[in-house]
Amino acid sequence: MQEILTRSASHAPSSSDLPHLPISLRYGREGFTLVEMMVVIIIITLMAGITVMMMNVFLRGQGVRQAGNLVSQTITQCKQRAADSRLTHFVTFENHPDGYGVMRIFKDINGNKMLDDKVDVESEHKEVVLPRNVAFKVMPKWIGIEPSGYTIGYSDVPSSTYEAEMRKNHEAGDIILFSKGQTYAYCGDLDPAAGKIRKFTFLTGEPE
Repeated sequence: MQEILTRSASHAPSSSDLPHLPISLRYGREGFTLVEMMVVIIIITLMAGITVMMMNVFLRGQGVRQAGNLVSQTITQCKQRAADSRLTHFVTFENHPDGYGVMRIFKDINGNKMLDDKVDVESEHKEVVLPRNVAFKVMPKWIGIEPSGYTIGYSDVPSSTYEAEMRKNHEAGDIILFSKGQTYAYCGDLDPAAGKIRKFTFLTGEPE
């Protein structure tokens, strides 16, 4: 038995017996080559760039879109409070000095269907603030909504004119929002009979 083991050991191949084989095959391969690592880095960089581009497209103009939703929701809340209380309610629109839009809801205490800051009080002591850097470019000072839902006290832009201007990619509407420092605008057409925003149109052109 000892003789068999001795013969096996004496005939085992060594590194000197395989001079024609690469070191990686004689000893096994560990790690990656520089070329492989560069390929992986390039693939990761390309994937990251594609992801950023897709996110930019997805988030494009989200500030003014969100502001448009807030305007619609605030007008709807005003309409609901007018119906519940049987009193005309108002929504006021203004731009804060810091560069964002603000809305407030008032109720018509004296019943004259005109907003009077000294008489009428806020339905809720809380202002509705638009997203950062989103402000009103065109807006009425206020609109009133009667218990019937009819809207009073605003500058009416006919729907026919609104649609024609939108087809030309021009700004038009009763309420226009824009994002400061960007090229996005949101134009809203108010339906006076229904007491709500009939339609908002998103524009990517430079606000005039």
